[in-house]
Amino acid sequence: MFEFRKTNHGGSNVPVIKEYPTSASVVYPLGAAVAFSSGALVLATGTTKPIGITMKAYTAPASGMLNIPIMLLDQTQEYKTTFAADASANTEGTMVTLHTDALQVTATATSGVFRILKKLGTGASGTSVIGRFE
Repeated sequence: MFEFRKTNHGGSNVPVIKEYPTSASVVYPLGAAVAFSSGALVLATGTTKPIGITMKAYTAPASGMLNIPIMLLDQTQEYKTTFAADASANTEGTMVTLHTDALQVTATATSGVFRILKKLGTGASGTSVIGRFE
């Protein structure tokens, strides 16, 4: 789960929250990274650059989907999550990819979208990390 930590600029420390349409038959966990595809939200995984983080859990039906609120991302925001794989060899400053659950980051440093700012531990699988989306 991606948890908002803070914004690093002189303005408001509150992310912009907007509602967007969902895709049919997609399960959106609370705190998941999301992107747009065909005009609706999808889970952002791998090297897909997210546009926001879900503010509620929602299971979209096959038809009649509802909009859900997301926190819009910008590069001044810091988020906390966990490593889904052993990232002990990754240094702070490394860009890593998003896990398939859209709730965590991996140790893969090729074409990453999440910059590691601070490891909160060794970087072993399951340990916390603070970073930002770029």
